[in-house]
Amino acid sequence: SSARMALTRAEYQALENSVGEGKDKVSGKAPFFSSFSSSSRMITKIFTPSRVIWMFVVVNLLNYVDRGIIPGAPNQFQSFIHATTSVPESSESTYLGLLQSVFIASFSVAVVVAGNFVHIYPPFKVMGGGLAIWCVAVFISGFARPLSSFNVLVLGRALSGVGEASFQCIAPAFIQDYAPNGRQVLYLGIFFSSITVGIAGGYAYSAMVSTSSLGWGWAFYLEGMLMVPFVIICWMLPYQLKGAEEETPDISIEAGIPSSDNTEHTERQGPSLYKEVKSILSIPVFINISLGYAAYCAVLAGISTFGPIFFQGLQFFPDEKSASLHFSAIVAIAGIVGTPVGGYISDRLAGGKASREQVLTTCLRIMSFSSVFGIIFSVASAYCTTRNS
Repeated sequence: SSARMALTRAEYQALENSVGEGKDKVSGKAPFFSSFSSSSRMITKIFTPSRVIWMFVVVNLLNYVDRGIIPGAPNQFQSFIHATTSVPESSESTYLGLLQSVFIASFSVAVVVAGNFVHIYPPFKVMGGGLAIWCVAVFISGFARPLSSFNVLVLGRALSGVGEASFQCIAPAFIQDYAPNGRQVLYLGIFFSSITVGIAGGYAYSAMVSTSSLGWGWAFYLEGMLMVPFVIICWMLPYQLKGAEEETPDISIEAGIPSSDNTEHTERQGPSLYKEVKSILSIPVFINISLGYAAYCAVLAGISTFGPIFFQGLQFFPDEKSASLHFSAIVAIAGIVGTPVGGYISDRLAGGKASREQVLTTCLRIMSFSSVFGIIFSVASAYCTTRNS
């Protein structure tokens, strides 16, 4: 079927000179080939790699807007927690943190499974299925309010982690494969800038919707409806990741063109989950980067969850809405400026023809340098806060 066709970057490069029209203006690669069915050629002509990358930016934005909904209206959710669980006021922040933690826990498990599924199933099928689960999850989260059930909200947050996992493990790999040479890190920077911008937007969005007559339930409903078109698009896209190229079946068979040996198509078999996990855990660079990223995520989760509450506790702003809006502005500016600039500097320092190892080394040096400044400012902030108190 056309849905299982595989377009790899190698095929783009091999057939680039043979297709004179319909080239992607950003990547310069031909978005469709004569060997595919007319429906697939039309899909890849409309959704070229560069357009898919920009679609990823929007989807990632929605994912992180979702993460910003709960911390964006802490008073609203703490009141909900108190009303539905009858816990003392001193424990409400613990339950608020639980809503964020259950998301991370389910995401951490599901992302490993989704990464293994990519070797067996078409990546955009895996992504589409995950985003469909995400849509169901945010609707469940919204229904928790009229049902007055904290457990339903916990279920919705856990499922949203499962749904988002496939997108987060496939999208960066696709960008690395299909972004123009020498600009991969810049495109990844733009993609990841939607993390901070999305969270910041989530704060402002949640603060406005939750304090309106609609209530915070509609903050989940609206984002779920916005995601549905992207789920449908993902199910139609036939692209394949570069890493799966050697496992990709003969596309002539997939397109309905008889192959020379008249062999039947058999579904590709990927490595087992156990073997993959065992393999990557034997790579020291991977382990160190993962531990560093885990520390980064811990800090980001803590700040994103309790940042507006800190602002209120320090009496910087009179109410929840003002605290969330100002905190979102700080986070958005940092993400919009810092992430793409870091990607641009990495590409410039590494050079247009740099290998992945050279790009990685350059990125690690920049991160180490910037982290030192982050530590200095964090310690200074803690000192000032302690002294004022």
